[in-house]
Amino acid sequence: MARALKYRRSIEGEIRVRRADGKFRGDSSAARRCRIKKETIAKWRGMLISKSASGEALLVVERRILEMVARGDSLAEILDSLCRFVEGQASGVLASISPLDGDRLWYGAAPSLPKAYTDAINGMAIGPSAGSCGTAAYRGEPVIVEDIASDPLWSAYCDLALSHSLRACWSTPVSPQGKVIATFAMYYREPRRPTTRDREMIEQITNLAGVAIQRKLAQEKLQRSEAYLAEAQKLTHTGSWAWDARKQRVLYCSDEMFRIFGLDPLESLPTRKNFRQRVHPEDRDWVDKRFDRSLREKVDSFDEYRVLLPDGTVKHINSSGHPILDEDGGLVEFIATAVDVTERKRGELERQRLASLVEQAAELMAIADLSGGTPIYLNKAGMKMVGFDSREQARARRGIHYIFPEDRQFVNEVLWPTVLEKGSWSGEMRLRHFKTGDPIPVLYSSFRIDDPETGQPVNVGNVCSDITKLKRAEVEAREKDRRYSEMQMELAHANRVATMGQLTASIAHEVIQPIAATVTNAETALSWLRLGSSHLEEVQQALTSIVEDGIRAAEVVKGIRALMKKAPPRKDRLEVNGVILEIIELARGEAVKHGVSILTELADPSPLVEADRVQLQQVLLNLIVNAIEAIGADNEGAKEVLISAGKVEPSGALVAVQDSGPGLDAVMLERVFESFYTTKPTGLGLGLSICRSIIEAHGGRLWASANQRRRGATFQFTLPCEANIPS
Repeated sequence: MARALKYRRSIEGEIRVRRADGKFRGDSSAARRCRIKKETIAKWRGMLISKSASGEALLVVERRILEMVARGDSLAEILDSLCRFVEGQASGVLASISPLDGDRLWYGAAPSLPKAYTDAINGMAIGPSAGSCGTAAYRGEPVIVEDIASDPLWSAYCDLALSHSLRACWSTPVSPQGKVIATFAMYYREPRRPTTRDREMIEQITNLAGVAIQRKLAQEKLQRSEAYLAEAQKLTHTGSWAWDARKQRVLYCSDEMFRIFGLDPLESLPTRKNFRQRVHPEDRDWVDKRFDRSLREKVDSFDEYRVLLPDGTVKHINSSGHPILDEDGGLVEFIATAVDVTERKRGELERQRLASLVEQAAELMAIADLSGGTPIYLNKAGMKMVGFDSREQARARRGIHYIFPEDRQFVNEVLWPTVLEKGSWSGEMRLRHFKTGDPIPVLYSSFRIDDPETGQPVNVGNVCSDITKLKRAEVEAREKDRRYSEMQMELAHANRVATMGQLTASIAHEVIQPIAATVTNAETALSWLRLGSSHLEEVQQALTSIVEDGIRAAEVVKGIRALMKKAPPRKDRLEVNGVILEIIELARGEAVKHGVSILTELADPSPLVEADRVQLQQVLLNLIVNAIEAIGADNEGAKEVLISAGKVEPSGALVAVQDSGPGLDAVMLERVFESFYTTKPTGLGLGLSICRSIIEAHGGRLWASANQRRRGATFQFTLPCEANIPS
């Protein structure tokens, strides 16, 4: 006491107090000075702590701490309670407990330490000079620092501690099984060393903290384990349960087991009857027998059965069980699991259906490897298509051998790289029949198969449809088209001949006229020659007329020969106006015979088209002759045929033949282009049908309409213009 007064320090120590009966007892004493102005000690305040009282208090707090652990209180609450107990037992102490995680100490509890201080040291790394707590955790032994200001262990944290008036710190590692899991520290605001009583309390609190932390960590680990197990069971659709073989009742049932069987987890544990009611009626008896046999023979069980829920849902269950035996071999428990494999079963069924579909498909379906395109699977249709009797034969051939030799270069240079780079290729290809060597035309589709996890290509799939019949049909169709075209040409030729037959008299007139003129001019020339050489100029004029008349007759004959000639169609660059004028010359005699005037309205410049000259002439000749005949049979009004040509949008030529005849009614307008439909007593009914076919073959359209402001009808057609042909 005298020393404390001299140095003005608080003191703690142990003294013996003699009781009234004369016996001594050991107690702890603590004295604390109270200061007033000018550092003068006004009074001392002290207290006695009975060892028995502190021991009883320790037992009380120990029970309370264990109750908190059992109740599931948080570790922070438990450690805080311990620290407050220490602070209540020792005067002036500021207690803290810091759990160790890896190589760092983290805030656990420090109810009286300044928050700014605990925030600053939270997560501090342990080490040989890391203050009291960091060093104690590093060494695994208590570290007593009586004066923070002078101790080198606190060099890194000295200013921080002193700024919060912390002068002493005693830290002890909490290591219940030799492994440091935390530190327990007692801070003071003045330099001091621990007394024997302090050391006893440190040891007791450290042991209690170790027990509390260990149990709490074990409890949390168990809770995490149970949570992970429950989540794993939920993710894998696996339920678990335990059967007490002696008491014949369910001991345990997981939440997932409740869910799988459609039972309420909020109710009591299910009975065997509850489970049995959920088993599908068709499986119920044999499942009972299997379970009883496993119990009776004490053996593992593996079964698959169905569960039928009240709403009609059917689940497929894979169950397994294992007996737990005592030391004497008696059955104690039976642990079992139930896995809901409904989705897997559904997937298996879908795969079976898909496999059956692929196997029964009429097309070749194959999966090949990437090394050489060798099939690792080929369906029945594929084996039959290429002439194999077994899949072993198919696997013995490299992929390129399946391709007809003339197509292999294309496969290596185009098809295979395209599939690997872009993912797929489709087109026509030829396979090779391995028995006959014949080519097999197929519609070939190849696609890359990627690994769903890595995205890397692993295989190539192939689907091939045999198009041999289609190719044969195409050949037959082309032959039919060829014969049809020939027939059309024959009909067109016959139509031209028939039309020309109608113009025989007119044509004869057109040919006879220049011939007669030629004879007259020849006679004139002979007469001039008889009169002597002085009339040579007149002879020359006569001979020139002969040449002109001969050319005119030749042109008429040439046009007739072109129309009458059988020749394959060919498209030339034509001026529409020129073709019209050529046909007018041929039909002019027929028009004169019927008293019909032919008028023209031709665009300038003339539209240019690509067409077969003879076929275009045939269309114009038919339309003009029909117009002349329609007018010639009618004695009313003017007898005129107007032929017009011009451009029409977009980029087309329009030719119209308009007559002033009696016209066509609505029914005739629709039927006039039908084959074998005619309004003439001697007509075949093919002319207009052939004309429409010719125009449509040239990409145009032919139609008829009634005139709007006058009697008669108009037949007109369009043809695509050659706008890009240079003039």
